[in-house]
Amino acid sequence: MKKLCSICTLVFALTMVQAQIRKGNKLVGASFGSSNIAIGEGAALSLQLNPTVGFLVTDKWMLGGSVTLGAIVAEGFTGLVGISPFTRYYFNNKNNKDSLYKGFFLQAGIGVARVFGEAEYGSWQQGLGGGYSRFITPDIGLEIAALINNTQQLDGIRDNNVNLQFSFGLQIILDKRISLFKRKKS
Repeated sequence: MKKLCSICTLVFALTMVQAQIRKGNKLVGASFGSSNIAIGEGAALSLQLNPTVGFLVTDKWMLGGSVTLGAIVAEGFTGLVGISPFTRYYFNNKNNKDSLYKGFFLQAGIGVARVFGEAEYGSWQQGLGGGYSRFITPDIGLEIAALINNTQQLDGIRDNNVNLQFSFGLQIILDKRISLFKRKKS
C-alpha cells in the first residue's frame, strides 16, 4: 500500500509540474529501436535500447549519460552493453504559440561498450550528431536523432569503423524540485 501511494504521488507530481527545458531540470527517458548501419568493413545491423538521464546546466545545455543494451546481427548474433556520458545543446527554447518546446539539438558523447556472444571484444566510441525534440505535454517529449559514431576496437584485431545510428525516443523532463534519489529518514 505504501508503494502504491508513492507511485500515485509521483504520477500526480509529474502531471502537475510544468517542466520543459529549463536550467536545473532533469531528463529521464529512453531511445527505442536504434539501428546502426556500419560503413565499410564490419558492416552490421544493431538494435538497441538506450535508457538516458540528464541534467540541464543552463536553459539550453544538458549533461547526461546513457546505458546501451542491444543486439548486433552480422556474421552471427552478439549482444552489446555499454555506457556513455554525453552533452547536448538545444537551439530553440520554446514555441510562443503553445509554449511547448520544439526544436533541434546537437549531441556529442564518448563511451565504452562490451560485445559478447560469438565475438567478444571491448570498444571505445565517440559520437556526434543531432536531432529534433517535440514536447506533446509540458513534461513529455518525443525525439528523433541521427548520430555518427566512430568505434575503435580494443582487441587490436578488428578495424575501427564508423556507423550511422538512427533513433526514436521518449523523454520526460522533471522539474528541479523533484528529486530522482530521495533519502529515507530514519
